Order: sequence, then structure tokens, then C-alpha cells
Amino acid sequence: SPTQVYKAQWKENDDIVVTIKADERFDVSKPSTIKIPKSSNKKWADIKKEANAKLTLKSDWDKNDYGLYDWKIEKYEGVKLTDDYPITKDITVFARSNYIPFQFQENNTKIYYFLDDHPPKGRIIIPKGIKILGNQCLGYAEITHVDFSDVNLKEMQKACLQVNPELDDIDLSTCTDLTMLGGFRDCLKLKTIDFSKCKKLTTITGNCFRGCTGLTGIMDLSQFSNLTLIVGGAFAGCTNLIVKLPSSIKRIESEAFGDPSYAGAQYCKQVIVPNQAIKKLVKDVNYPEERILVQP
Repeated sequence: SPTQVYKAQWKENDDIVVTIKADERFDVSKPSTIKIPKSSNKKWADIKKEANAKLTLKSDWDKNDYGLYDWKIEKYEGVKLTDDYPITKDITVFARSNYIPFQFQENNTKIYYFLDDHPPKGRIIIPKGIKILGNQCLGYAEITHVDFSDVNLKEMQKACLQVNPELDDIDLSTCTDLTMLGGFRDCLKLKTIDFSKCKKLTTITGNCFRGCTGLTGIMDLSQFSNLTLIVGGAFAGCTNLIVKLPSSIKRIESEAFGDPSYAGAQYCKQVIVPNQAIKKLVKDVNYPEERILVQP
């Protein structure tokens, strides 16, 4: 019998599908998609309102405290969606929420506090335009992650994020203007902090990393040629951490690397110094000499 030939035929889909996803604070209504004609030449601004309408804040998040912050492409860490972004093919968009009632000062460039009975919890984003995190401004809260990608901070003042025991890794790679680093006391789950691009750093504030037992390995400060001051208690209680100092250090204050009243249990593991002059500064704040390594 003659061979039968079948022709495969495809009918091109006339719609672009925009899939809506969101972080842990939002529910997305069904269907979680928006369909637009391929010939419509729409941009994100044209469908953003419809996308926003699909979001509902979950009941365990107070609508006075949390709301929509921005949209990203595909995932939380994705590229930010701008109004002029062309929708030319199927795409997944991701809604990110944020804490709303930040209290601002200095023409909205400084966060100085949050409302006493409304501490932020979960993931938060430092809003665009912020230059300073004020003293204790986000301390004693329930923050698990801080996104700094929208800002170039100049100062993180003393205690700005202290006692957030669930706070995880910190990335300050966008903060190239940072001169003052502080604020992580008793952040027990903090394991890494990247401030390697903060070359303008001059000061590590008092109690900056006190009690951060999750920090391990070597914190290498030797390339920070502008770093001159380590304030008291900065590394006290970092019992699993080695700190390597630069030759630019001019002043180290009391208990910077541990509190002698705790019989050594609260000293950081080791301090590496570039010369004898820096060794003397470290020794003079009652850090055990046998833990100091001179490494030119």
C-alpha cells in the first residue's frame, strides 16, 4: 500500500503570556497570567495596573506596614522592570513587597527609626535615595534579609541593625561611598558580609559585630587604606573570626577585639597586623599578645 504522509502543522499563538509571581507576602489571583496580543506593541506601563490588581496582601501581613515596592523580571533578584520595558515575548514578572512606615530625616536621605509598635520583619529593601542608616534605626526587629541594591549608603551608624537574630548574609557591593560601617551586634545568624567595594571606609563603629558568632574565617581589612578607627567592642564576641588589619589604623578603642572581663571567652579568634606599631595598638586594648600575628 502507498506510504501515507502526514504534514505537521503549527498554528502560531497570537498572544504573549505574562506570568505573575510574587514574594511571600502576596497572594496572586487566578489566573496568574495576563495575555496580550503580539501585535499590540505594549510596554510594561500599559499592563502594570492590571498586574498590580492581581496582588493581595496575605492576612498575616498588616496592610499599613507592607505593600508593593517594585517588579522584577523572573525572580526576586532579577532585573528591575521599568515602565518603558517592551513586552515582546512571554515573560515572568515578580512582585516585591516592602516595609512601608520607615521614618525619615534629612530630606528623606536618612532612616532614623520605625514605629515602636510596628517593627519590620522578614525581608526588607532599603529605599532608593537613602544615604544614612541612623543609630539603632532598624534594631531589635525581626528582619531576616536586607536588600541594599537600590542604594549607595554613606553611613551605617552604630547599632543600626543590631539584635536581628535571624538576619542572614549582607551584600554592600553597591555602597561604594560607605565611610562608616556599623550596626550588627548580636545578629547571630549573620555568616557573611560583603563590603569589599567600600574602599572609602574610615570607621568601624562601636559593637559593630559584637556577638556575631556566625562570622568565621578571615575578615580581611588590609586593603582598606582609608580605615583609621575601630571603635570599642567592634569585634568582641566574634569567637570564630580572624581579623586582618591594614597599616592605616590610627586608633583602636577598648574591647575592640574582646572583653577581658569574660576571661577570654569573648575574644575574637586572632588578629593579624602588618607591623609592630599596629600590634601595640591591639595589645593596648587588652587583647592577648599570643593571639596577635605580625604578618607584613
